[in-house]
Amino acid sequence: MRIRRLSLGILATVGIAASTLLAPHANAAELTITGDTCTVTLSATDKQRIIAAYSKWGDNLIAELKREVPAAASDIDYIVENVDFTGPGSVEVEAALARVVAASVAKGFFNVDDNPEATQILVIALIIKTDPTMFAQDLTFTRSTIPVDPVDPTDIDPGDGASEPYKRVLQNSMHGGMTAVGEWYGDVYAACRDGEPGTYNVRVTPTGGGGGGGNGGGFGSGGSSFGSS
Repeated sequence: MRIRRLSLGILATVGIAASTLLAPHANAAELTITGDTCTVTLSATDKQRIIAAYSKWGDNLIAELKREVPAAASDIDYIVENVDFTGPGSVEVEAALARVVAASVAKGFFNVDDNPEATQILVIALIIKTDPTMFAQDLTFTRSTIPVDPVDPTDIDPGDGASEPYKRVLQNSMHGGMTAVGEWYGDVYAACRDGEPGTYNVRVTPTGGGGGGGNGGGFGSGGSSFGSS
């Protein structure tokens, strides 16, 4: 089973942030600045904490989807246990997904333009669960291109066009570790922009202070489906 298309806004945010922006948790995340380039180097502990934070978020997304659509819980478990992003689509997994979508729509989730919200949640969770190490990479970015109010990848407001159960899943799946990620994200970007190298530690729990900006995480429309090409 593999994903045919991944054009959800959140997946773009997750993918870009993972590779270029967001590798946050740290005991000693060292920010160095050379000219216009900022580099953040993570310790082994940093990387373990990042993986743990994202893995928990993926698990929470699955748990919250099952809470909202209890009739589809066994099918959701089947998809999680049998998904294969590298191989051809499985008839059994596709059938389970169709039942999940039908059950979710009956519970108030939307299916707009053949882009079911339940599928979106599963895609996000499964990508995170498949390789959370992609979030645990050292960072390099350019001071002159950092916006004053950068997008916070942990801001999961899905916008006005989402269903209420979809909003609940996204909001209830977020946990303190991921909120602390957002705070660190804002801190390290501000330090780079302001030319302040040093050690920037992510807190184990969030402080409730400023995070990485208020532009939102970009959950939105776009095609996404499981299956073969």
